[in-house]
Amino acid sequence: MAKNPLYRAQELAFRTQYAELKERTLVAGELLPGSTGTLALRKGTGYPYWYRVYYPIPGKQAEELVGKDDDIVALEAMRERMAFADWAAAQVSALRKLGFQVADKGTARVLVELHNCGAFSAGLILVGTLSYMAWLNELGAIAVSARTLDVDLA
Repeated sequence: MAKNPLYRAQELAFRTQYAELKERTLVAGELLPGSTGTLALRKGTGYPYWYRVYYPIPGKQAEELVGKDDDIVALEAMRERMAFADWAAAQVSALRKLGFQVADKGTARVLVELHNCGAFSAGLILVGTLSYMAWLNELGAIAVSARTLDVDLA
């Protein structure tokens, strides 16, 4: 056995945690861009509407229309999406601490937008460093990976 192995295996419980995050994200549909944000009821026009107030990038606030104040279905759907986003962010943070490969926030924003516009389901694939990082996670391996700020696609 090598004195300094190139990688070591993740614990089974941690690989299971990664698998759950992956499975739930794949069936979640469109992901929320930016921070999770909060819900705000705006009444300025005389017609009350719910908005999701969030930060798509640090320092820039944005709002997304959720629906009329009496549209309980739309409001609950957004609350569920926001709860999922909070849960997923906590899982990613925990997995990073456990040695899993995680993209930086700027790169993650780009990947969320590509996912939301259907690029990956249409056949677009990651290559390069992000692909290597993803395969380390898939294989449950802890290894050193370079950090680049580019998104290589094929």
